[in-house]
Amino acid sequence: MSTVIYAPAHALFARMLRRTIRSETGCWIYQGCTNSRGYSQVNSGKKAKNITGHRLAVMARDGFIADGMVVDHECHNSAHCTDGNQCQHRRCVNPSHLAVVTNAVNVSRRRLDRAAAAA
Repeated sequence: MSTVIYAPAHALFARMLRRTIRSETGCWIYQGCTNSRGYSQVNSGKKAKNITGHRLAVMARDGFIADGMVVDHECHNSAHCTDGNQCQHRRCVNPSHLAVVTNAVNVSRRRLDRAAAAA
């Protein structure tokens, strides 16, 4: 099922950017609300549904996210970042740091990243 939002993606993204700081690594870290997993989240419009910031950033960039696809934070690096809810990269909304991939690709990238960090 595709992501549904109830306001124009570019307008929601512009609103979200007002609560974003830019880090020295190029990440755009959202300073607003996060969900229980540490991902940025914003209200998607009149129906009071929330959307994660990284998905919104891709929708503003590309117009949509195809069914069955996930958004991967390519900026995440296990060697320099804690995993889990405290990971700063989960709040990154820089469209150039985000890739639309299958869940299998996302999981395999994380495994490779963790293995490289452990080495």
